[in-house]
Amino acid sequence: MLSRKIKLTISYLSILLISCVSGTHYLFSAYSTSIEKRLGFNSVQINIIGSACDYGVYMGKPFLGYLVDNYSARSCGIVSHNNCTTISIPIALLGLSAFLYSQANIYLFEDTFHFLLFIAFSTGLTMLFGSLFLIVVPAPSHVSNAIELGSDDSIPVDSSPSRVLGLTTEQTPLLNKTSTSSISVEVDSEPDISGWQLLQNKDAISLILILVLLAGTGLMYINNVGTIVETLYHASLAHPSHPYSLPTSLNSDIKNLQSFHVSLLSISSCLGRIFIGPLSDITKNYFDLSRICSLIFASILLFCENLLALLWVRDMAKLWIVTACIGLGFGTLYGIAPTTCSEYFGSKRFGFN
Repeated sequence: MLSRKIKLTISYLSILLISCVSGTHYLFSAYSTSIEKRLGFNSVQINIIGSACDYGVYMGKPFLGYLVDNYSARSCGIVSHNNCTTISIPIALLGLSAFLYSQANIYLFEDTFHFLLFIAFSTGLTMLFGSLFLIVVPAPSHVSNAIELGSDDSIPVDSSPSRVLGLTTEQTPLLNKTSTSSISVEVDSEPDISGWQLLQNKDAISLILILVLLAGTGLMYINNVGTIVETLYHASLAHPSHPYSLPTSLNSDIKNLQSFHVSLLSISSCLGRIFIGPLSDITKNYFDLSRICSLIFASILLFCENLLALLWVRDMAKLWIVTACIGLGFGTLYGIAPTTCSEYFGSKRFGFN
């Protein structure tokens, strides 16, 4: 019989494995121009395809989150003091999946058709395999027994709030029948805002607008970096050197440059998602700074990269700096947003929010 710690480790590793193949929509620019030429699409039509992918990903999340919150075997509560670090690692690997696939596109495939087949089969099989080990690990037996429903003597009447909270888990009641009112104040302090209440909450509306505006600029660049690379490549007086290929033709050179920038976006986004987790936990736990400060940092980063792209970039030699900054800002934004949402509006309906 495997111990609880081993089961938790296996379950968490399966989450990381699934995350590695779950961010393929960030890969769109690696093959968008090939589809555009093959099917004779214009820029508007190819952007509609990329936008449809984004709409499918982001508009489906509230529905799936509702299912998780209401029909999952356990709640989606986030209760650790270092929860941002825990969340940021799977989210970081989700951002890194575009890098893994773009490298496969460079070294293993010469045409887009077989590359798309590889994406379809590899993502499906990996998710199926990972889901087999994604298990619900029950709470330790001594905790479950101590806080069993209907047990009047499991916790003494004079128990302190810290002792009561120390025995509880996400799946067990926080109070027994004889708990004092002072403990109720301690437990009920977490907010619980969801559904239509979000649209009536000023903080929620502000956060939604921030995420929409900031994420929109990042997604715009992610979906169009392939077209930007091709345009600047032809506009450059000299073709730039890059570390991933020795070009044998114009098309292969552009393809490798597109894959390079998709990889750079992916790596910088992954780094942003990883580092913002521990950084946000440290600033909150040790310096009592709100996680909103991390959102401000992401806003400044994305604002600066847009200015660089507008005023400074004129050829391929400088584009990589903008790509790296956008990836870093976009990753920072998505690394901090889930935990910010959980802390401001509660973890009871975290998936839907």
